[in-house]
Amino acid sequence: MPGDGVSFVAALQGRYGDDEDKEENETICRIVGGAMGTLAGVRSVVLSAQRVSHAGEGLLGGAVAAAGPRQGLLAPQLSELDLSGNVLEDLAEVVTICGALPRLSFLNVSRNPLLRRPWTGRPEGRPVGTSRLARLIFDDVVGRSARDGDGVSQCGEDDDGGTPDRLQGGVCVWSALAKLMDSLGCGDTLVELSVASNGLDGLWTEDEAPQGCIPWPELKQLRMDGNPLAGGWGGLVANGALPDGLESLEVRHCPGIDAIRWASDTNGDNDNAGPCVQRLSRLRTLALNGTPVADWDSVDALARLPALRFVDLRGIALGEGTSPALFRSLLIAHLPNLPSPAGHATVGSVSEQNMGHLNRSPVTRAERLEAHRNFLRHWEGYVEQDRPKRYAALLEELPAYARPAPVVVGAVAEVTEMKLMSTADRMRAELRGGARGVDAFDAQDLTHRLI
Repeated sequence: MPGDGVSFVAALQGRYGDDEDKEENETICRIVGGAMGTLAGVRSVVLSAQRVSHAGEGLLGGAVAAAGPRQGLLAPQLSELDLSGNVLEDLAEVVTICGALPRLSFLNVSRNPLLRRPWTGRPEGRPVGTSRLARLIFDDVVGRSARDGDGVSQCGEDDDGGTPDRLQGGVCVWSALAKLMDSLGCGDTLVELSVASNGLDGLWTEDEAPQGCIPWPELKQLRMDGNPLAGGWGGLVANGALPDGLESLEVRHCPGIDAIRWASDTNGDNDNAGPCVQRLSRLRTLALNGTPVADWDSVDALARLPALRFVDLRGIALGEGTSPALFRSLLIAHLPNLPSPAGHATVGSVSEQNMGHLNRSPVTRAERLEAHRNFLRHWEGYVEQDRPKRYAALLEELPAYARPAPVVVGAVAEVTEMKLMSTADRMRAELRGGARGVDAFDAQDLTHRLI
């Protein structure tokens, strides 16, 4: 462990266990049944960037076996713990800390070089309480040297006790997570996981988990921002890799996500979505900000998700060269599955939550109608084979009275030309005999004034 690092116990007592809080903590101890002198009243702890390197002595606060399952614990009521930006290098130390916090439900260990040391297994002689861990932030635990190619991160021993695994496309990150979850016994309680900026090329390989799927069935939210994801979208959704109940998927700034395809091969037809869409039938939130998605077929693929309500497509390659307002209109027209209910929805209301949101803004009914008109107007000047599939479908869906006025590309529309000729005749009559000749006024001369 680093020579200048401090223990979790010392950092916790130094920040939350001063003499001023002692009387209040002892009063709460009597109410909740904790041991006297512990930090029983503390429920949320932030020890970010405190150079915490190890658990330290006194974490259990005494003989747990004699005092009972929660008696003698240093912080028996602590449920939220932020240890981000420290110098923890051993997962065993994290297991020791979490094992003494039976009510822990949220843990942030991001920006700790946790994969620098080989996994040594769960510490002996340290009781691990029944974990309730539901939310885990495991971002950037690889270390700068491994990400930049200056070194190789080690993250655990092989089954035969040989050379530790080495970082290959983020494989050891998943292995470390599996060992951590298994040691804490919280595989069935985890509902939110963030593994951003860890050099991941995808999910588990088939050697690490059955069919490469995530082994935590209750997982609802997965954040993988800033990873290469070389396997692309297909590597995430193929073979049931994601849990069936997943509700939120965030893959911002992942260069491997360059197209959205439902079929197993890269040239697959989005119409052959079938099982992939069924497995993501509960997905409500999808963030693809900053990805190189550059085709409308990918946007049409998202329209197959029935429960989708929140989509973030800011900064994708498809929008380059198009004004933000027009691009938003085109996206709305391509995503009919984002509901736009009638009426006014107040912030935080049930109706507001059920309303479709694009790029963090709600899609109102009026905006959708205008978007449909802009979409038809935008593509009307193109030949049929260059128009997206959505054009024909939307033309049938939109009532005739709601469609935009006809536009003739390369000429003046018939109705417009009739107005111009009528105006020209009137001006000839008014200017007859004037300084300017009557012949100077014609429809073509007035076009730039009236359109």
